[in-house]
Amino acid sequence: MSPQKKVKNKKVNPRIRAVKEQKKNKAIIIGFIVTATIIVGMIGYAILYSVVLKDNIPVAKINGNKIDNAYYEARVRFERRNYIEYYNSLKEIYSLFADDPDTANYYQQQMLQIQSTLYDITFFGEMVLDSIINDEITAMHGKETGLAVSDSEIDEVLQELMNYFPDEEPIEELPGSESDSEGETVQTPSPTATPFTEEMYQQELTDYLADLESIGVSEKHLRKYIFHYLMNQKVHESVSADVANEAEQVSAKHILVATADEAEDVLKRLEEETWDEIAAEVSLDTSNKDNSGDLGWFPHGQMVAEFDEAAFGLEIGEISKPIETQFGWHIIELVGKEMHALSETEYANVQNVAYDEWFTELKSETEVEINEVWRDIVPSEPNIE
Repeated sequence: MSPQKKVKNKKVNPRIRAVKEQKKNKAIIIGFIVTATIIVGMIGYAILYSVVLKDNIPVAKINGNKIDNAYYEARVRFERRNYIEYYNSLKEIYSLFADDPDTANYYQQQMLQIQSTLYDITFFGEMVLDSIINDEITAMHGKETGLAVSDSEIDEVLQELMNYFPDEEPIEELPGSESDSEGETVQTPSPTATPFTEEMYQQELTDYLADLESIGVSEKHLRKYIFHYLMNQKVHESVSADVANEAEQVSAKHILVATADEAEDVLKRLEEETWDEIAAEVSLDTSNKDNSGDLGWFPHGQMVAEFDEAAFGLEIGEISKPIETQFGWHIIELVGKEMHALSETEYANVQNVAYDEWFTELKSETEVEINEVWRDIVPSEPNIE
């Protein structure tokens, strides 16, 4: 048996042990305090954010100018109300066509689309916020260029909203006529509509504003909404005023097929066959296939982008290579290219295109800061009942 060393019991000084225990306990206490402080801080911040901060952090800033959170919330509620009113009008029409499955289905699909939009609260809130941002950018530009919206102009919109037109002369109805018991014709007073008085208008407006108040939209918010509506119109008119009322237009015809191979086949056949024969036989555009695929005259922007670019890039009499669009594959022949006066509809479309291009550039030059707080305050009411 190997010898074993004897181990002497080492005595620890009670004072040293006490100091070590105190340090250990102090570390535990400090750790607890730190953890508790972090937890309390997180809870406190959550409460502070919920009660105070989220209402004071602006949903967005435009060139440093804050968008009012209260207006954002009211605007969401107001827009939801508009969607619901449209939904209810579609519902009434839908009920009238219950015995016509195709028509009823058309309106039902629109109703389902509105439901889907309203139920996606985040999407709806983001859509409205983007609209407000665009309004604010437009209003800033309007003010910088000297445009203004007066209170009286806003009042006029409210009057139109209530179908109250105080400056219009009442229509005087002619008296009617009927025969008496002896066969003689006598004049009879015609019924007249009750005039819509100022007092009646004020009552209608009061009821309307009370209805909006019930969903959290004040008169102040409504008037701000109308202000932006009018300012948008004025800026649009100002920006598009110099758009020419004539534009280069082309006259073209096309043959539409489903695949690239079919389009190449059309090009080969055109070497030996007439355009009219091939169009009548294979074109998928039934609206003009029997008329040489004639599309008539059209300006820039009327056709889908790929088709538009190809058509305006051709010389008169030139036939394009196969052009793919969302509708299929096109072979295009340019018939003519001239400057034409625009119709009222075409002119409005050209003005809109010019305005959209102008606004896109303006917005790209604007400093827009969006705070995610909008996600926490976006309303989910009102809803479809």
